[in-house]
Amino acid sequence: MKASGLLLAIALLVVAPTLAHADSNTVLSGHVYLEGTKGGIADANVTASSIGETRTGRTDSTGHFVFFGLLAGMYTVSVTHDGYDVCLTTRVAVMPSESEYLTAPMERERPILDAMTRGTAVPGSSSYVIF
Repeated sequence: MKASGLLLAIALLVVAPTLAHADSNTVLSGHVYLEGTKGGIADANVTASSIGETRTGRTDSTGHFVFFGLLAGMYTVSVTHDGYDVCLTTRVAVMPSESEYLTAPMERERPILDAMTRGTAVPGSSSYVIF
């Protein structure tokens, strides 16, 4: 029993640090673009969340983002930008020493949805949203 316990302890000492180690080669990147055009959306907020880690960033002028050195695991990625509907991608697997690339299409907010969420008049009409 003692020998098997010792072997288990050694195995855990060798394997466990590699499981939770952030690897600079582990990358999550992607492109946020306007649906139907593929034109990149600059300055969108991107959040990647996993158990024990949350990263936030913004897209560059071409709509691209990148997170280096992530812990391997399952991530939920959300993208937000004023004037656009929220884009949510769930359960993205990021593997150790690998790269994962996402495409995130966004649509412009529709006036009625904007009115409902902000409690404002619908542009170009005399209608108001009643709560």
